[in-house]
Amino acid sequence: MFEKIKSDSSLEIKNSASNPFREIQVAIITKTFNEYITTLSSNLRSKDPSHFDPHLLRFLVHLILISREAGMPLDEYAGDTIISAYVQSLAKNPSHKALVAMYSSKLPGSIPNELYSEFLANCDSVIEARAVYIQLAEQYGLDTVSITKKTAVRILEKFSSTFNEDSVNKDPVFSKIDDPLLSSEISQIRAIEWLIFYQELYSYALVHVVSLARKFLINGRVNAAISLFNSLPDDFVQISWKKITVELNRFGSNNDLANKLWGQALRDLNLMFNSEIEKIDSETENSENQIIEDSEVQLWPTAIISKSFDEYIQLVSLCDGINHFSNWESHMESKPSNSINLKVRELEWMRDAVFLTNETEEILKNRILNVDWLGASVSLIDRDNVQVDMRNFELRTLRQIYIPDTLFKLHTVLFNSNLIIPNNLSKSFDLVQLVSDNNKNISPELLLKTDKFPNGKMQTFIQMINQTCLELLKQSQETDSNNNEDKNSTNDPLRLFGQ
Repeated sequence: MFEKIKSDSSLEIKNSASNPFREIQVAIITKTFNEYITTLSSNLRSKDPSHFDPHLLRFLVHLILISREAGMPLDEYAGDTIISAYVQSLAKNPSHKALVAMYSSKLPGSIPNELYSEFLANCDSVIEARAVYIQLAEQYGLDTVSITKKTAVRILEKFSSTFNEDSVNKDPVFSKIDDPLLSSEISQIRAIEWLIFYQELYSYALVHVVSLARKFLINGRVNAAISLFNSLPDDFVQISWKKITVELNRFGSNNDLANKLWGQALRDLNLMFNSEIEKIDSETENSENQIIEDSEVQLWPTAIISKSFDEYIQLVSLCDGINHFSNWESHMESKPSNSINLKVRELEWMRDAVFLTNETEEILKNRILNVDWLGASVSLIDRDNVQVDMRNFELRTLRQIYIPDTLFKLHTVLFNSNLIIPNNLSKSFDLVQLVSDNNKNISPELLLKTDKFPNGKMQTFIQMINQTCLELLKQSQETDSNNNEDKNSTNDPLRLFGQ
């Protein structure tokens, strides 16, 4: 009968019979609904869901869910395909995004994680708004830890790039501290923000944070690296990272602790340091269940976390040093004019200049140049591991860029502040000893040849030291001249009569 209606010569009747909702009614009446959704799901897999009426998909999804609750036999794969298509349709509709979590929860296995992470990866709102989507996912029982990890990785992989040996020969153009971020940088920083919704993902986030910071800094985007570090919560640095670092520094990186998996290392630390998480009585959960750490990360070698934390500290030190240098430079350029009316302001400027100079020197020298920055302490050794090889290559590249740059900045600070801190002139000359110290590994970075510096950067440093020597000689001559004048004045008998 239904086929006869479809073949009716009346166009109005034909169109009415071909209406998708009527086709569904026919499929239900004729008990061919399973065949209908199987055919439709096949079409959905070959076309973008946006080509299908969302109202039709919604109607079908509800029929499928009701049928499943009633125990009616339906093709599971076909039903899941239609529900997935509807979820994708909701994700693209601004007014229906709050429903994505609910319908995703109706799907089996890892499908909800994939769909919801894909949805979150396209959310570019502020962190407070994105937190609402996490709360909705929790409300409907989704695996939010896995979802946030997948979301972050999805975003970061979109912007991933591979560095090659040629990049070492091209010094980057350094951004200014207050330069605006690129849209791609904002997206990548927001990718990290997905990971910091849960404290148990902080260690997982740590590895991605330093990886992203390396990428920014290799491209000279110091402003982006600083913004990345500033986006992290105040409690980001974990006590466990500090304890592991202390233990490895005490006993060396080859001790048993370094060779353990991170989860076991955490349990050992809890016992070793009488962790705050203690048993109340014999029935309290054991320490294994009390560790707040992602299950995947617990299976990582401890060295990955400890080396990443060392790297984190050293990258933050670099950003602090560059930020302080920028502030110092701005302050030195803002010296008040020499005027009696401005004497108080000049004294205040002098006081701040001394403070900024000493603080900048401390960071550049003692937190970067004196510590074999990004050297052996942060390197990983794992043969035939492409990721480890790439990380070590990026670390070497950063050293080649920023060790000379930091050295030059330190000389600038010391040399240009010698009028307010006279001893700094001799300190600028003492940098020769710092460079010649093999334990600091500074000279190899100065000798490296690049496109911009075909003979290396050692010549630039030598020119700076020559500048220091000339100034030392000049000041020495002026001192001798002043001493001679004072001596002659003292021996002149006419001086007593004011002549």
